[in-house]
Amino acid sequence: IPYDVIMEEIIKKNNAFFRQLLFLALLITIGLIISKQLGFFLGSFLGAIIIYIVLRNVMFKLTEQYVWRRWLASLVLVLAVLVVSGDYGYLMIHLIASEVTNVNFGGLFDRFNDWISETGNKLGITIMPKDILDKSEGILTGFASGALNTTYSFAANIFMMLIILYFMLTAGHRMEAKVLEYMPLKGKSLIVLQREVKNMIYS
Repeated sequence: IPYDVIMEEIIKKNNAFFRQLLFLALLITIGLIISKQLGFFLGSFLGAIIIYIVLRNVMFKLTEQYVWRRWLASLVLVLAVLVVSGDYGYLMIHLIASEVTNVNFGGLFDRFNDWISETGNKLGITIMPKDILDKSEGILTGFASGALNTTYSFAANIFMMLIILYFMLTAGHRMEAKVLEYMPLKGKSLIVLQREVKNMIYS
């Protein structure tokens, strides 16, 4: 075989290998970007799994024993979860949102700064440098704003959790069959795992 033919084959193989590496790196990069952007939904997904395990027996009883349509049974259960969790969520959002927006941070910090100054003058020392006092108002205001954003984020997570839960309940048997198909554990080990997970969730 001529030397140039051998070299041409080697180059082709190397090019194909590097193209595969480039394609794999591109897939990993896209996967990391998607995971970072969708990390917000991780809590919703885990919450939906927990509530699904709690409600699966009720769902199967409604659809198999009482012959409800799957979409109707799922909708009723999701609405029940919404009523139970919505009351607490609404109270938390309402209380935090109303209190944070009505707090007069300027007056609070003026009194706090006066107290620090008077205490420092009496003791003859500087308790807190002036630049830190000047920055403290912005720090606490940012903290309060972050708490408010966290509250709205919690509400959005609950909303997404209910949507995911609805589709999980609707396709319960098919979903569980697929999970068991790809589960590495079989037999008694799988039974023990299912029992322990269920016990932890109910606990």
